[in-house]
Amino acid sequence: MNKVELNSTELKETLTHLINNNKAIQAEGQKPISISICGPAGLGKTSVVHQLAKELNIKHVEAINLAQLDELGDLVGIPVKEYYMIGQKDGKKVAKWVDEKVMHSFEKQGWQATNNSRMTYAKPAWIAGKGEGGILILDDYTRAAPRFMQAVMEIIDRQQYISWSLPKGWTILLTENPDDGTYNVTDIDPAAKSRYITFDMRWEPEVWAEWAEGANIDPRSINFTLLHGSDIIKEERPEVNPRSLVKFYNSLRTIKDFNSSLPLIQNIGEGAVGPEVTTMYTNFIHNNLDKMISPQEILDTEITFDTVKSKISSLIKSGSDYRADLAYVLTTRLINYMLQKITTPDINDKYLDRVSELIKTNILGSDLKFIFAKKVINSNSRYNKLMMDTDIVDVILE
Repeated sequence: MNKVELNSTELKETLTHLINNNKAIQAEGQKPISISICGPAGLGKTSVVHQLAKELNIKHVEAINLAQLDELGDLVGIPVKEYYMIGQKDGKKVAKWVDEKVMHSFEKQGWQATNNSRMTYAKPAWIAGKGEGGILILDDYTRAAPRFMQAVMEIIDRQQYISWSLPKGWTILLTENPDDGTYNVTDIDPAAKSRYITFDMRWEPEVWAEWAEGANIDPRSINFTLLHGSDIIKEERPEVNPRSLVKFYNSLRTIKDFNSSLPLIQNIGEGAVGPEVTTMYTNFIHNNLDKMISPQEILDTEITFDTVKSKISSLIKSGSDYRADLAYVLTTRLINYMLQKITTPDINDKYLDRVSELIKTNILGSDLKFIFAKKVINSNSRYNKLMMDTDIVDVILE
């Protein structure tokens, strides 16, 4: 079966369509389409769904880790015995199935039990009282015991389990680890996989950095991640993933001077992400790259542009050599900061003049200037004023 690989941004865009599509087709009497997100541990599969639910204002989100369940009843509800009872309502004869635990109260009201009985399942606690339009996240689907996997297949196929149903407009999302020999997972045959759509989630440094800017990850560590990119997270190093990286980075937040704390950083790093990535990080510090000029400094209009330009130049130019990798890191950080940190009141004339100087200066490569200009100008209507400058237009159109 073909694999479709999506980064977190692409995945959220795809899930947004499918969730809205599920609501529409269910209103027409069709069954909603279930989805599986496959990827290594620590990639943020579940976190992406929670982020999307918040963005879409979906109030009902239930996450169940199937690999941690011991009792099937925690997923599908507790089995109960019901009796078919006959009674009166508004002067008319009516009949209904009644839980044996509450039969006595019905008998007091004149209801009579028949010889018909059945075993059924009470609605599980996680769905009781929930309204329409929600997401059911079933984590670690392929690491679950077979009886849980079979129950999940029935819920996917019918949007119900024997005697209870999911409310309308719910989407079922499975998460799973790849069956590549790294994880203890159950192989899923094509017939089972055909019951849902599968997307492989991939990690991209640029997308992660955009998230990290808004999640208050240490800026020095964001620079490191952008600089080394795919050299950090590799298939041959499964213990290094976005989750372990964030734990490592957060453990360094209160260290003000990295150079004076290298032994401590080395110890923490080897325990969190192993010796290879830690060595890359300490080399990053040795080269003073943790002291790169920040987006805040670049955009601070109290600092002269000549000073900003000098700091950028000293970082990315050494004689005739041009450090395109460091220019890329600076540009990416700057774009992400402007998109997530700058509010409308901050976009005044002085601020726009600084942005204009950054775009027109020759200190950044033309390709990076193009990306910077295009993304920034499209992000906020207040930036439209920049399009009145023909030099900036030439940068975008060249």
